[in-house]
Amino acid sequence: MLSTDDTRLEVSEMAKMAIADQVLQRQDKDGMLRRALERIIQLYTDKSHFVYELLQNAEDAGASKIKFLQYPDRLVVLHDGHPFSMENLQGLCDIGKSDKINDLNQIGEFGVGFKSVFGICETVQLYSHPTAKDMKDGCSQFAVEIKDFTHPVDIDDQDVDPGYTTKFVFPYSVGFTFSGFKTIEKLNEVLSKRLQNLGITTLLFMKNLQAIDYQIMLPKLKTSGSYLLDKTIINDHCALVAAIGETEHKKEKEESISYLVFSRPVKGIQAGRTIDIAFSLSVEEDGKYNFKPSKYPYISVYFPTETESKLKFIVQGPYRTTPNRSSVPADDKDNIELAEQTAALLRDSVIELRDSGKLDFSLLNILPIDEEVFYSAPLFEGMFEFTSDMMREEKLLLCKDGTYALADSVKIARGSDFAELFTDELLTELIDDDREYHWLPTFLTETNKSYKTLYDFLTDTLEIEVIRPENLRSNFNENRQFLKNRDNEWLVKLYNMYSSVAAAFSKQRGGSNMLTTAFIKTSNGDFVAPYRKSDGTENDYSFMWRGYENATYLPNVFLPSKNLDNTEDIAFVDEYIYEQCKHFFTEILALQKPNEYEFFIRDFKKRYESGKAFTDDQHITDVKRLLRYRVNSDYRDEVENLIKKYLPLKCIKSGKKVYVNPHKETVFFSVNADGMSIEQYFKHVATYAYVDVDFYAIEDISTEFLKILGVRENIAVNENRTSGEYYTGNPGRQPDWNTSGDFRWKLSLEKLDAVLEYISAHPKAPESMAKSSFIFRFLMRNESKLQGTVYVGGSTRNLYDEYADIVKLLRHDGPKHLYYGSSWNGKWLYTESLDLVAQSEISKRDLNPQLYGDLNPSSGIYDILGFKKNEADHLEDAAKDYDQLSEEQKNQYFEIELQRRYGISTADLDENFGSNATGSSGKKPIIPEDTYEFPSSKIKNWDSLRKHAAEVLCFASPTKYEFRVRKIRVSKPVSEVRAYLMNMYKVDRAYKYACQMCHEAFANVEMCQIANSPEVELDPMNLCLCPNCAAEYKKMRTDEYDLDYFLEDIENLTDAEIGSMDPVEVAFGNEAIWFTQTHIAEIRELMALQNAADEYKEPTTSVKPMTQPTDIVDEVDETEDEPEEEVAIAGTDVYKGYIGKRVKHKAGGTGIVKGVDEKYISIEFEDGPKAGKTINYSLEMCINKGFLEIL
Repeated sequence: MLSTDDTRLEVSEMAKMAIADQVLQRQDKDGMLRRALERIIQLYTDKSHFVYELLQNAEDAGASKIKFLQYPDRLVVLHDGHPFSMENLQGLCDIGKSDKINDLNQIGEFGVGFKSVFGICETVQLYSHPTAKDMKDGCSQFAVEIKDFTHPVDIDDQDVDPGYTTKFVFPYSVGFTFSGFKTIEKLNEVLSKRLQNLGITTLLFMKNLQAIDYQIMLPKLKTSGSYLLDKTIINDHCALVAAIGETEHKKEKEESISYLVFSRPVKGIQAGRTIDIAFSLSVEEDGKYNFKPSKYPYISVYFPTETESKLKFIVQGPYRTTPNRSSVPADDKDNIELAEQTAALLRDSVIELRDSGKLDFSLLNILPIDEEVFYSAPLFEGMFEFTSDMMREEKLLLCKDGTYALADSVKIARGSDFAELFTDELLTELIDDDREYHWLPTFLTETNKSYKTLYDFLTDTLEIEVIRPENLRSNFNENRQFLKNRDNEWLVKLYNMYSSVAAAFSKQRGGSNMLTTAFIKTSNGDFVAPYRKSDGTENDYSFMWRGYENATYLPNVFLPSKNLDNTEDIAFVDEYIYEQCKHFFTEILALQKPNEYEFFIRDFKKRYESGKAFTDDQHITDVKRLLRYRVNSDYRDEVENLIKKYLPLKCIKSGKKVYVNPHKETVFFSVNADGMSIEQYFKHVATYAYVDVDFYAIEDISTEFLKILGVRENIAVNENRTSGEYYTGNPGRQPDWNTSGDFRWKLSLEKLDAVLEYISAHPKAPESMAKSSFIFRFLMRNESKLQGTVYVGGSTRNLYDEYADIVKLLRHDGPKHLYYGSSWNGKWLYTESLDLVAQSEISKRDLNPQLYGDLNPSSGIYDILGFKKNEADHLEDAAKDYDQLSEEQKNQYFEIELQRRYGISTADLDENFGSNATGSSGKKPIIPEDTYEFPSSKIKNWDSLRKHAAEVLCFASPTKYEFRVRKIRVSKPVSEVRAYLMNMYKVDRAYKYACQMCHEAFANVEMCQIANSPEVELDPMNLCLCPNCAAEYKKMRTDEYDLDYFLEDIENLTDAEIGSMDPVEVAFGNEAIWFTQTHIAEIRELMALQNAADEYKEPTTSVKPMTQPTDIVDEVDETEDEPEEEVAIAGTDVYKGYIGKRVKHKAGGTGIVKGVDEKYISIEFEDGPKAGKTINYSLEMCINKGFLEIL
């Protein structure tokens, strides 16, 4: 007995079976088939596409011709192909069961294409009339009507036009769901357009069908026409096909296009069918092919589809299409394979055309050479790379000389005259890289629109070089022999060609112009560049962005000139060539005759390249001229290059005066701008050359100019370095480090290790103290650079409050590896008692103020270096903290302390000790810390000062002059005078000096003589002035009236007036000149003594002025001149110890000293040529020259 669940299951199964049976019984299979066919017909978006299906049917039937007859109510189609067989009719009526599937030489294969005709009709009438021969072969004549897409019905037969075997009649029917048209009028309109516009390419790939006729017989349109093919077989895979289109009204050819068709059997996927390429062309009378882009850029599957290939020729093959045959899927693997086979066919076709001499640029111009067009047609995108490879690997480029060449052995000439002048042979010789080169035709230019795409492909993708006349700069410069091999007539053609290319010589082109190309023939047969870069370089492209007006090109060759002498080293244009090409040299190159600068450069190079000695005068002349030419922007770069390469400077090295090039060997200033002695810093540690500043100062060549010439005043190391590679100690890539702001982590001084070792080894040496002072003052001036944060990349932690390298070394408390190999003991500072100590041993207050200056309370350098702190330092730190408090907090703390310590309030304090307190004299003025007192040097003993002045005058050197560029003083070093003034006007405890004119303190001051052209060298007769005031004073003293008045005021000062003023002020024009008491007193005394000496001359005897030797450049007289004779005069006897002494004079003769004053020594000769005479000689000259010998 079944359970309830089993019963329910059985009922359920029976119910299911009953439902399935019910569905099967309700199905209308004929209706389902009809609806399926209707849906297929609706897939055809082009409702006239059925015409191609009929053409396909005729082609597959082997028809050679087909005819369309369009009537208002029907379409009749006839063709002469094989008559219908039973199998053909069955395939036509069936769906998906075409009888052509196994015959790959036939087009149709889906079995549904013919059904598209039902878009214009509901039934189709077919009349098959075999020929007598066909009848013998078993074919029979019949007439049927196909209804409901698949049901054939026998009907009465009709006549078929002679010459045709098959006739279709399509009675128009519209309005059904599958109909392509809503009205018959619209149907006739679309169909008539299709027949008239089939195009001659419709027959292009037909193997059988050769002619299409059509006749339109509508009430409003009656016309007819034909499409014909004329095929000439070239070989088994190539044919020349002429396609012709004619109409009824014009029997002449409406359209005639020839195609060169290459075919190849398909490999693999659809073996037996073919792929084809058709090039559109016209055939010239001489048989030459002129290829043209095709007007029909659609992929053909025997007939054109709606899919563009983006090729400029037609491709055909058995590509897979959509069911409506309108589109070719680009992602179908079979289609991709067919596209690759088509590319291979293209390569072989192009090579075949080359071998037959038919390949030219008209064909290359229609190859797939534009990559961008395939973005929207990806099926053939590989054609571009395929073509590129083919063009690189095969000799396919037709050259100007008619030969074919590879892409890497051809060039494009910019201009026909250029290519004519530089033949293929000359081009090959010029490039000179063991390859034979050819020119391509000169119509290939970027401006030729017809070949623009091909030009871009050749130059961009194949990288074929376009050579313009202006591009030959590197070739001429590298192959110097090429132009030497050319005769003058060829060179004339070259220069005349360049006359038409003026832009090649424009400075606006920057480094790409021809101005520095060695191609101008000179009078001695060499080839040189018309111009040279003023900075000495040949290929500097920076001119492309420096600006058009930056005229940094200097003439390198000059126009012929017959009126110049000594021009062997100057290049001139060959005279014959110049006469033939004057326009080029004068107008295009703008060459001129040589100028003063050119002669100077020639002589300068010759002088310093030779290695021969030169005079100081010549050197000064060269320096001044170089500095003068440097101001000219045209010459600046070249002048700076000449300075670097050739110019030495007069220096002092190891105590000797030598000439050194500061760009080949380091040259320093002995003292930097801050008054710090670089020479003392390096002394006994490193040997360097130090520029002779005094030598150049006499010639008004300032330190700023010397810096331009390469002299260094900075010995800091890594002063500008803010980044680098951080060493972690681990292998592999090290992270980067960087700093921000002023901090310089790697800052140090040159030779610091050696300097510290010297200080340690020579603690009492003055040089050690000077080195210590230099280091400390350097740290003070660079305080902001000594401590900060180092930012390290990667996962390494940043370094906060890190010290610069110089600090880490000086603190002597860093990692031990910093001091490996060093004998320095960590001590480098001096106390007031000149003990050598480390900063950790002393307080900052123990530092020697003479070496390091006064303490700077606001400076953090003492904490950075790690000085020991005493009670005063702690109190100072507390005061700094106190200063950070607000005024309210300060008052509160002050009130608290008063009450706690003394039990009083601020009110009590003010009442008893404030400004209102009895006896209060008010507050004393506060003097700002940054002010200074003008230096003071008071007179302690007037007699001593007068005697000192007399000694100075007595032993003063006569002022000596030399004639160089101008007359200059050379008798006393500037440094000695400067030392006197700097000692007199040094600001207390500072390395600055007071200017006597503006009264400000400066690190750098100059000496400036008070009067014009002094007779003797007297240190006090100079002023200590800042550079600006020195320049101004030199102008002021040219006014003789103001100068005399100024000197008269000094002479008229009394002892009391000098002693009452400190400083002593004397007016000069609108300026007030300040003197220390000692300085102005010495000036007054010296002036009085000089005046007194002049007044004590005997009126009866004229005194001969002493003549001073004058050094003439290159003519130095090494003999010593005898002092000039002068009659003895009375005067003040200063050195009485000489009187009465018996002396021998070098000039001959002995005598007795009769008198000595502040200027002269009188000798009464006993024998010799001057016996019996008393002669007066300069005391200073006799002593210095050794003219006298005491007997």
